[in-house]
Amino acid sequence: MKRIFSQLITPIMFAVMSASVTASDFPSTPPAPGEPKDFALPSVSSYTLPNGLQVTFIPYGETPKSTMVLQFDTGNQHDDTQGGLADIVFELLKQGTDTLDASAIATQAASMGGQVSTRVGMNSSHIALDVLSEFNREAVSLLATLVASSMFEETDLQRAIQNQWRDIEVARSRAQGQAVVAFYEKMYGEHPYSHIYPTKAELHSITRDDVREFAETYLTASNAHLYIAGRFNQTQMQNAIRNAFEDLPAGGPIAPVAPPAQQAAPGLTLIPREGAVQATVRIGQRTVPMSHKDYVPLEVMNTLLGGMFSSRITQNIREDKGYTYSPRSALYSYKDASVWYQAADIQAESTGDAINEIVKEISGLQEIPPPAEELQGVKNYMSGLFVLRNSSRAGVIAQLVRLNVNDLPQARLTDYISMVNQVSAEQVSRVAVEYLNLDDMSVIVVGDKQQMNEQLSVVEKLPVTQLEK
Repeated sequence: MKRIFSQLITPIMFAVMSASVTASDFPSTPPAPGEPKDFALPSVSSYTLPNGLQVTFIPYGETPKSTMVLQFDTGNQHDDTQGGLADIVFELLKQGTDTLDASAIATQAASMGGQVSTRVGMNSSHIALDVLSEFNREAVSLLATLVASSMFEETDLQRAIQNQWRDIEVARSRAQGQAVVAFYEKMYGEHPYSHIYPTKAELHSITRDDVREFAETYLTASNAHLYIAGRFNQTQMQNAIRNAFEDLPAGGPIAPVAPPAQQAAPGLTLIPREGAVQATVRIGQRTVPMSHKDYVPLEVMNTLLGGMFSSRITQNIREDKGYTYSPRSALYSYKDASVWYQAADIQAESTGDAINEIVKEISGLQEIPPPAEELQGVKNYMSGLFVLRNSSRAGVIAQLVRLNVNDLPQARLTDYISMVNQVSAEQVSRVAVEYLNLDDMSVIVVGDKQQMNEQLSVVEKLPVTQLEK
């Protein structure tokens, strides 16, 4: 009855309210946007334990929860000849210690209001917990136990290998996965950064001794950084951290991985996919690392060119021409190295035309600086996205980790919005000229070979004339 009354009365109220409001009550133009404000980083404090473990506290939010991320300066860059080793090690951290099996670990984490998660990257990896603040000390203890006392049992190892290989087989069977593998091999040659997926032989060669050696070498206090964001009593947490981690071995010095050699690697790689009705295309090249002074202008340039839904390339080959559904460009960075690429899954019969349109948009941006209104829209989008990325405990920690991995100061975080908004139209065109050299581009195409040979014959200005057999 209450719902029926509401359904009757709501239209009547709306009609009465509407009758009392006229068009003149509303402004004819929307208000001007406010000045963008820099991100205000919470009051961060850091210190280091005697064994070398770095600790950072980030008071954040009002919800009585905390996010704890124990980050290590390691990842697939240290797999060496055993691709996937880092992934296996961090997966096994959740599978059992000398006192807890996998079920007990999950149950204990759940009783604190969270779960244990791990993530492996190229330069950085972590194990994390998100818990109710009343369990902060217990959560710190659990993290320390998982790192220091994991057993790496043989049965868990074999199961982890099988699970990972199953996922890799699926990824390698897809056109997108094949394009990614070929692209990074072009970009980084023999460097570890080129190794996206391990082979079956590499993965299945991993032994329990290999896992233990990796953990003993890289999961050490001097190679680790504990981030805690949320609500906590800092004095209590410092005591809890000291008690939990003071016995974690400091570890020895770890030689840094040398940056990849600069190489243009231009040309075409055609990966046959017989009968494919679409082509998966990736066009790109190496560019400057995140620490370079031109990196932020490059981010603005990329966003305008192909990095958002209203970008030039997306509007051209998706909205106007209908060649593809989801084109995108991106800057993707590792430590000391970055790439720019444009990717798209294109109707096979439109591949050549779509690539020519991508080239046209790159050339157009190089020749003519973008108009003020378009550029400001890009800056507004980037500023808003940046704020969203920092709107959670995990988001702020991820940004701080990113700074540390790339040896950047915290000012890069607090000043980022200002840096974006200071980029001029002339800078956008300049970095497009300096860092998007069409003669140095690598072009990866996964598709039907006969049809792609025909399509690529009409491509202009890119090094695609020499087909790789």
